[in-house]
Amino acid sequence: MYILYNPQGNTEGHSQQYATNIVNGLINAGFNVEMVTSQDFDPSGVNNSSRFKVRHTEIADTRSVTKNDSGFIGRLAYGTLILKNNFKSFRALIKSIKENEFLHLSIIGGDTLSNLMFLFFSFRLDKSKCSITIHNADYDLELYRHDFARYVFKLVSKLLLKSLVRGRLVVFTHGEIMSKVLAEQLGCSNERIDFYRVPAARSKSSFIVKKPVNNPVRLLFLGVIRYDKGLDILCSCLSEIKSTTQFELIIAGSPIQVGKTYVYSLIEQFNLADRTRLELRYLSDSEVEDFIIEADITVLPYRKTFIAKSVVMSDTARLGTPAIATIGSQNGFDVNEFDVGWPFISENHHDLVRIIKLAIDEVLEGNSNFGFSSYIEEHLPSSVGAKIKSVMENSSAK
Repeated sequence: MYILYNPQGNTEGHSQQYATNIVNGLINAGFNVEMVTSQDFDPSGVNNSSRFKVRHTEIADTRSVTKNDSGFIGRLAYGTLILKNNFKSFRALIKSIKENEFLHLSIIGGDTLSNLMFLFFSFRLDKSKCSITIHNADYDLELYRHDFARYVFKLVSKLLLKSLVRGRLVVFTHGEIMSKVLAEQLGCSNERIDFYRVPAARSKSSFIVKKPVNNPVRLLFLGVIRYDKGLDILCSCLSEIKSTTQFELIIAGSPIQVGKTYVYSLIEQFNLADRTRLELRYLSDSEVEDFIIEADITVLPYRKTFIAKSVVMSDTARLGTPAIATIGSQNGFDVNEFDVGWPFISENHHDLVRIIKLAIDEVLEGNSNFGFSSYIEEHLPSSVGAKIKSVMENSSAK
């Protein structure tokens, strides 16, 4: 039995799709899988239900609380709910561990600090059978010198992770850049951090048939809206080129972590109301696909703290829409590696303006040939499942 711990289930972001694809990859690799997850996880996307079990946690929906990064009370309320959820869901995980003679345990979701504490204090677990996925290599403490709460959170997380990598715990990220950066931050060798790609199932929509370009060009900002995703940076850049460049900005995703007022204020501040379409709500997987397919360019203007690989990046590439992403992140690395868009320097206003204008021109001229086919082959659930199996089995054999 392979146990996957992903307590969020379908409560926020792309957790449902991400977890389902990993399950399918592991089943394809020959495992029976039990997932510890929330009540609203939809198992219908699992390809072989006879080899899959769900053990439900009883947690609150994180969408019930708005995270306000600018307010201490809002952040405290959101953080308290996340911690409470994780510690409650560990009860279900412990039951799964006790009741199953498991081959491997992978923690792929949930609050990182809580997960690290669980692994650190689980002295009876054979760590060579366990793994944790670090979703963002953001342990450079200099980034948090002006935010005491985040500084403490990251400091404690970093100390726990540094301790765990000295043992036999398998640590995964989502790509080469993330693994390299995380190893540097933890002061360990690059070989100590493994990675697997963010899995992306092959789409029924074919990007081999080139879709027509919209005029004005549609720029898409997609997914759960957070401060580190740089919506304010994008709006500032677009306000500069508004008078000389035709575009439509689509902002689609839940604003639960920042609040709708934050988004409305940005649109008003940068005078973009006449160029912007808002869909500020949680989106189903099919709606996410629809937004990407109808867009011409997906823009990921993320801040320097976002070193990660986003599911939005995987989705936009597998559906044949090129992306603008940040150099130094896994998103930007993959844009270059697979030739599926344009990289820019994170938090560099002038460079993002330049790249947006370049991307719009190239899309309108139809001169770009993107490497979507090679990208999707590397990110198929079967490829990801095989990679995880290889790493975990080699770790257990040591």
